Amino acid sequence: MLDVHPAHHAATTWRDFLIHIATIVLGLLIAIGLEQTVECLHHRTEIGELRQQLKQDSEKEFHDTTLLIRANSANRRWLAGRSDQVLHALKTHTSLPPLPVPYQEDYDLPNEPAWNAARTNGTLALLPHEDAKAFGEVDFGIVQVDSRYEAVAVARSKRVVLEQQLSAPEAQQHNVNAVDDENLRQYLDLLRDEAAAEDRLLSVARQLAAAETAILHGERNLTRIQAEEDRLHETL
Repeated sequence: MLDVHPAHHAATTWRDFLIHIATIVLGLLIAIGLEQTVECLHHRTEIGELRQQLKQDSEKEFHDTTLLIRANSANRRWLAGRSDQVLHALKTHTSLPPLPVPYQEDYDLPNEPAWNAARTNGTLALLPHEDAKAFGEVDFGIVQVDSRYEAVAVARSKRVVLEQQLSAPEAQQHNVNAVDDENLRQYLDLLRDEAAAEDRLLSVARQLAAAETAILHGERNLTRIQAEEDRLHETL
């Protein structure tokens, strides 16, 4: 709040009046300039802190996405191996081998707490346009990963339920034996559905990792980030 104090004595001439007005205007301009300078410095500090937080998030996101890709690829190989066993049992009319031990590794899905917090408290509007678009591309990728991961979880749940049904009363040992061809074909369909869901997840996870890699190397141009996604998509 700016306070303007009245003159100690009345202006008696036009010259005094103009000097008085000029003094007030100059004081107001100085006060406004100082206020804007403080606000600008505060915004710069906020932008610097937000950029640092986004960078830290990107490093964590890349780490989590890399682990997700590794787990996804291992699960995909597991599904392929189990599908081969089911096909062999169908062709040879033999018992299905015991369920192989699935790949297990702890990992977190990528997320972006700093971006979400900035979107909630309004500081996201302080980011330069290119920064906002670049990190917005990562946000879109994370949403895609979450959606595809949920689809994998649903497909996996259906497969596990059937395995438990077919393995009873040996569910504790994960042993599926002496099931008829109809059950085997149903099982094979569920394995293939889950594999297809894993493939779709792997695709968006690779694109996300590529975007994160580009951003961590300082890239902020959205077109070049998307080109990097296309280039690295098949190599990660």
